[in-house]
Amino acid sequence: MPMYYSAGALLFFILALFTSIGLTLFVTQAIALSDIAKERGEEKHWLAWIPMGNIILLMMLIEKTDKPLVKNKMVIYFGLLVVLSIFTLPIFTVLNVPLLNNPLMPMLIPAFWTLIVFRVLAADYTNHSIIHMFIGLITMGFSVPFQLYSFRNRMLENTQNNKRRKTN
Repeated sequence: MPMYYSAGALLFFILALFTSIGLTLFVTQAIALSDIAKERGEEKHWLAWIPMGNIILLMMLIEKTDKPLVKNKMVIYFGLLVVLSIFTLPIFTVLNVPLLNNPLMPMLIPAFWTLIVFRVLAADYTNHSIIHMFIGLITMGFSVPFQLYSFRNRMLENTQNNKRRKTN
């Protein structure tokens, strides 16, 4: 068997593996975020199933707090950070900074913002929200869908316990 057949099969296997991992993470996060949004009374819970919409939904869930800096401004802040990150790429290119010259580097600005917003959401479900944020940071966001799913399960357990208490 020629060598390029086995290389093609290996490439197909790797692509299939990463695609299945990505879809699993996306579906897990969409289910959890949609259920959390429904529980919090968000009408646009379906945004959890749209790739950029799930980040916007995360911002919308945080906007409902009473903090004046945050209230009804999170999506605007995120949009401004995305625009800022797009404009920083030519600046980094002109400055010729090797590490910052990567085209994906400016997207770290909105990614860190999303992690901070995740920490604010996690504070509603756990006392260890900073630890959850650092776990998300260390795993480059791969743990966030599973953490959201655990928050969803805690929320469902609390809802069921409250219903039991009311019936007793």
